[in-house]
Amino acid sequence: MKELPAELAIAVCVKFTPDPERLRPDPATGQPDLAHAAYHTNEFDRNALEAALFLKERHGARVVGVTLVEHEPPREVLLRAVAAGLDALYLVSHPAAGAGDGLVTATLLAAALEEIGAVYEMRRWDLVLCGDASDDGYDGQVGPRLAQALGIVPVTYATGLELRGTTLVARRLLEECVYVVEADLPALVTVGAETNTPRLPHLMRILEAGHKPIERLTWADLAHAELEQARPALQSLGASAPVSRRRRTVIQGEDPQMLARSLVRRLLAAGEVSL
Repeated sequence: MKELPAELAIAVCVKFTPDPERLRPDPATGQPDLAHAAYHTNEFDRNALEAALFLKERHGARVVGVTLVEHEPPREVLLRAVAAGLDALYLVSHPAAGAGDGLVTATLLAAALEEIGAVYEMRRWDLVLCGDASDDGYDGQVGPRLAQALGIVPVTYATGLELRGTTLVARRLLEECVYVVEADLPALVTVGAETNTPRLPHLMRILEAGHKPIERLTWADLAHAELEQARPALQSLGASAPVSRRRRTVIQGEDPQMLARSLVRRLLAAGEVSL
């Protein structure tokens, strides 16, 4: 069995999305109010960060995060991701970051990982970790497409990870069976909520996060010919919340039974209930 390299190079793809629990529609348009949205680290990407930290603690590794942004999230959101176990975080700004589909996102991430690898004078990333999907798009396309763009083996929906030398061993829960697969590094793995439980960072990691590099790359830094052709094949036409209006109907009376009958008759007439 081959020995593990002295320092494993792990890249974690992170996406910062509006917190769906706190997202509200714009009263005037019904569309998501992104201007006042609270952003957080995509839930599945938190599992990817935890998986990277798990491997880092057991094998020693350099863990670098990379994210595509159209508008930079608040600094505290970035620091929380760094405190989860990153040694550095790279923000890649690109005009297609917000509207891009899985193909565009994977193309941009592959170019960014190549550029970041050159910064660290690495020939390759040993392991790339992604969340199974994102809170907003939830199409599960980025991981497999990124593996293809990088020319490495994809292992999707992993529920457990370990390294044996330069061999990755992963458990995959599919339908009613558990598959155990092996792949030689380099490889890409997508993980989800079943993989682990992300830990809250301890005080030392929180304090260290402010001193770790948060670097920024632009479209010009990723000057690859294929990026000029990166156009989304999937177009989002829009998203809006349904209009909700209260009837504000008041039923008056002193007899509870008569009030109840009147309420039921009104609900039946409006089609709100059926018998």
